[in-house]
Amino acid sequence: MATALIGGAFLSAFLQVLFDRMASREVVDFFRSRKLGKGRLLQKLEVALLSANAVLDDAEEKQMTNDSVRKWLDELKDAVYDADDLFDEIAAEDLEREAGFEPRALACKVCSFASDACASGLGDKLEKVLERLESVVKQREVLGLREGIRERTPRALPTTSLVEESGVFGREKDREAVIGLLLSDRGEKNTSVMAIVGMGGVGKTTLSQLVFNDRKKFLLLLDDVWNEDSNIWNAFLVPFSYGARGSKIIVTTRNEGVALVARAFSTYYLQKLQDKECWDLFAQHAFEEHNFEARMRLEDIGQRIVKRCDGLPLALKTIGSLLRYESDIRKWEIIAESDIWDLAPGKNEILPALLLSYHYLPPQLKQCFAYCSIFPKDCRYEKDQLILLWIAEGLIKQPKDSRTLEEVGDQCFCDLVSRSLLHRVSNVESSFWMHELVNDLARYVAGRSFIAWTESIPTRCPQALAICHL
Repeated sequence: MATALIGGAFLSAFLQVLFDRMASREVVDFFRSRKLGKGRLLQKLEVALLSANAVLDDAEEKQMTNDSVRKWLDELKDAVYDADDLFDEIAAEDLEREAGFEPRALACKVCSFASDACASGLGDKLEKVLERLESVVKQREVLGLREGIRERTPRALPTTSLVEESGVFGREKDREAVIGLLLSDRGEKNTSVMAIVGMGGVGKTTLSQLVFNDRKKFLLLLDDVWNEDSNIWNAFLVPFSYGARGSKIIVTTRNEGVALVARAFSTYYLQKLQDKECWDLFAQHAFEEHNFEARMRLEDIGQRIVKRCDGLPLALKTIGSLLRYESDIRKWEIIAESDIWDLAPGKNEILPALLLSYHYLPPQLKQCFAYCSIFPKDCRYEKDQLILLWIAEGLIKQPKDSRTLEEVGDQCFCDLVSRSLLHRVSNVESSFWMHELVNDLARYVAGRSFIAWTESIPTRCPQALAICHL
C-alpha cells in the first residue's frame, strides 16, 4: 500500500526539479545553438513530461489495485531519469566550454554546431529519450488515467535512556503499572524478562525510557525486538542469569510471539492515548504557544484530524507538525478529508499520518527526505555532513536570492525537523535520528532511486554511504 501511494508522489517531486533544469541557461543554450529543430525537441520533451505529470495523482491512487499502473510508473520513472542524465551531460559540456576546452567528442575546430551535436551524440540520445518517453506517456490512455484528480498543497535504532518528559502525554499510569509489575516479580531466576507489547507508533519506546529513568535496581532495555528464535534467545540470556537477584530485562515489541519466546514473567499491553491526551499532544505541535486565535478557529476541524490519528502519539506529533505553519482552514479540510486516512497500513506499518506528512512536502524537501533512505536505522545524522551530501547529489538547487547552497540545505534540514521527520539526539546540538517507521517511509519513497548499504558501515559516518546512490 505505502509503495503504491508514494511512488507517484516522489516522481512528481522529481519532475518539478526536472522542469527547473529544462529552463536552465545551459540547457536552453544547447538547444538554441545547435539548431536542433529550433527548440522543437525541447518543446516536445516538455509536453511529454507535462502530460505525464498531469495524471500522476490518479496513477498513484490506481496502482494500489492495478499492477499495470504500477509498472507504468516504474517505466515512466526510468524514462525520466534518462532525461535527467542527458541534462547532466549537457551541463558537463557547458562547463568544459566555459573552461576553454573543446567538447570531448569534437575532432576539429571546423565542425559546425550541428555536427557538434551529432559528434557528441547528445542529439541522438535526446531523440531516443524523447521516443521512449512519448511511448510511455501514450499508455496513459490505455490505462484510463485522468488529469487533475486531487488538489495538492505546496537495524533497530539504539535507544537512549534520555527523554523529554514535558512532551509526553497520558503515560503516567502506564509508567506506574510497568514499574509495579517489575517490582512485584518474585521469580526464582536471578534475572527475568517482561515485555511491553503494542503497535508501531503507540509509544513503547517512550514508555520504556520513562521506566528506565525511574530509580531502581539493574535494568536492561531491549527496544523493538522481532526475533522469535528460542535458541538465539536462550544463548543471549545465559550471561544475564548470573546477575544480582531482582535484575530485570524489558523487551519492547510489536510481536506478542517475542514475549512468549523470551519467557517474559509479565506482558504489558500498551494502549492508545485517550481523547484529551490526544488533543493535548496534537495541539502542542500544531499551534504556536501564544496563538490562541488560530487554536480557537481551527479547533473543530483539528479534533476531526485528531480522531483520524487513532490515538497514536507518533501520528499526532507528525500531523500536528505538518499543520503548525498552515493557518488556512481549507488546507486543514483537505487533510482531514484525505482518502489516505482510509488506507490500511502495509506490512511495515506505514501510518497514514506519515504518508500525509510526506505527501504535502515541497518537491525539493521530498527528495532530501528520500535520500535519507540510504542510511541504516541505527544511523545518527550529523547535520552539516548530510547537507553537504544533499548538495553533492544535486538535491539542493541554487536559489534565486542571495542565499548559499549551504543555507538552503540548512533550511531543508530544519524543515524536516519541524515536521517531526527528524529528531534531535537528546541535547546534542548537531546530531539527529529518524524514527524507524519514518525510516521505512523514506525507503518506500526512494524505491529504486537509492539503495541502502548497511554492512560494516559506521553509524556515525553517513559520508561513507554516499557511494550507494544509484
